[in-house]
Amino acid sequence: MNADTHRSETTTDKTDGRLELPSDATVLGTDGTRATHYYSHETNQVVIVDTRDLVIRYDIGPQSLLAWVTLVASTCGWRDLSHAEWFLELLAEGLVGR
Repeated sequence: MNADTHRSETTTDKTDGRLELPSDATVLGTDGTRATHYYSHETNQVVIVDTRDLVIRYDIGPQSLLAWVTLVASTCGWRDLSHAEWFLELLAEGLVGR
């Protein structure tokens, strides 16, 4: 991502068992490393949870979600985007609105 993207890493607290995600977070998909990507429209943030319980948060900033999906596709690939029908609908609406 470019300099406008901010990254922060935290680990989850396994004693509580709850992952801290924005309230509107939706599963975007699973990447080639088996990390799950969640997207929050409200916070304009992608939260990545990998198999080691590492949580990485990216503030997308002025970039679009499409730029994020494209970046992941080119760096490690997507294993599954089947949960992202809503994203494809959003993308189609954006293309029609141009």
